Amino acid sequence: MDSIRVLVIEDSPGDARMVGHVLGSARGVVFEIRYARDLGSGLELLKRESVDVVLLDLQLPDAWELDGVRRLNTAYPDLPIVALTGLDMPQTIRDTIKIGVRDYFVKGRIDSEALIAAILRQTARAHRIARAGTPAGGTKRDQEQRIQVLVVEDNPGDYALVRHMLAPRKGFRFDLVLATKLSDAIEKLRERFDVILLDLGLPDSKDIHTLQRLRAKEPYTPVLIITGIEDRDKAVEALANGAQDYLVKGHIDGRLLSRAILRHVKRAV
Repeated sequence: MDSIRVLVIEDSPGDARMVGHVLGSARGVVFEIRYARDLGSGLELLKRESVDVVLLDLQLPDAWELDGVRRLNTAYPDLPIVALTGLDMPQTIRDTIKIGVRDYFVKGRIDSEALIAAILRQTARAHRIARAGTPAGGTKRDQEQRIQVLVVEDNPGDYALVRHMLAPRKGFRFDLVLATKLSDAIEKLRERFDVILLDLGLPDSKDIHTLQRLRAKEPYTPVLIITGIEDRDKAVEALANGAQDYLVKGHIDGRLLSRAILRHVKRAV
């Protein structure tokens, strides 16, 4: 059974117990939980032990809102942070996501399945890239990591460009499957994919509702938004709704796109 190490930095004993109860209800995965009552003791614990993800209360005695996120992210920039707060403030959500938080939950409204899915998503434990078990004398093709990519895009030209940018490269091969509508994408999710490239403007769904509908059906697989709209607020909104990245068409090349994909799927390797 899979095991995920979680550090809960929370000064309220009641809220800490609530989080422990939620994680204890998960099926198919064991959460090894460590607790710290303030940011200072959490940072000290991280010097002694490694963890996979941090659940960070944004109202701590020694770190308030953005300060706690900044200090933790500065000390451990590669450590995923899931924010917990008692304040439902959209501006705070946008600000924390801008500086490193990828998931955000309001206490009192935490959905158990959503919190567990967020942790699995951030630690990439839900889907793993299978390493090729290459026997002696195996072919070059056998030695490549195969990455299954669902491309949700209705523009043939943009899809052709993605195919060109994700041409095979040393050690990796991207296997692309196309869906031109959201309904088609949801149907294809019966198969396993390592990552989803999602356009937000589709014939049967528009804007952030496209991401929300996809996430409702598939909460675990990393989703990278690829859009023609360069909008910082929309990017923040997408990250707050479960996207792992926001890339603008015309501003990306093959190197940037492949690195973005590998950054999110290689956590599971």
